[in-house]
Amino acid sequence: MWALLMRPWLRVGLVGITLLAFQTTVATQARVAGAVVPLMLLMSAAAGVAGGVERGALVGFALGALHDLMLVSPMGLGALAAAAAGALAGSLRARPMIPPWWLAALAVGVASAAGEVAFPLGQALIAQEPWIGHRLWQVALVAGLVNTVMAPAAVPLARWCLRIPRPV
Repeated sequence: MWALLMRPWLRVGLVGITLLAFQTTVATQARVAGAVVPLMLLMSAAAGVAGGVERGALVGFALGALHDLMLVSPMGLGALAAAAAGALAGSLRARPMIPPWWLAALAVGVASAAGEVAFPLGQALIAQEPWIGHRLWQVALVAGLVNTVMAPAAVPLARWCLRIPRPV
């Protein structure tokens, strides 16, 4: 049983289900500047910062697909946006080998904002009704700022989920 709990993808799944439950219940009621905090994008970007481009994209796709189960949009669109956010965070992290905590937090914030913008752009590409306007940029800015603040807690959680040792 202990060996099963040590598997990274089981940890990612359990944390993802917990974050999804929190996002769909508490976070929808506690909005920041009228925007819901995207916890799934936070974890996707944190996994990218902790594990690199590939792990960030894989975790982002898995968490985005989990979040897509709760949405009425086409299945996979949120997964692609979260995978893009995870991959972007991983590529931003790859520049310095061991980033300081504030650079990792900034990468999570930028990637989260980009993931918020990627979803409506994907809707526009598949000829759905996107909500692109000044409100989109406000939501992306709020998501980026809030996730930047929460990143110092999310990156160690992602490191634990993926079983990545802490850099010295």
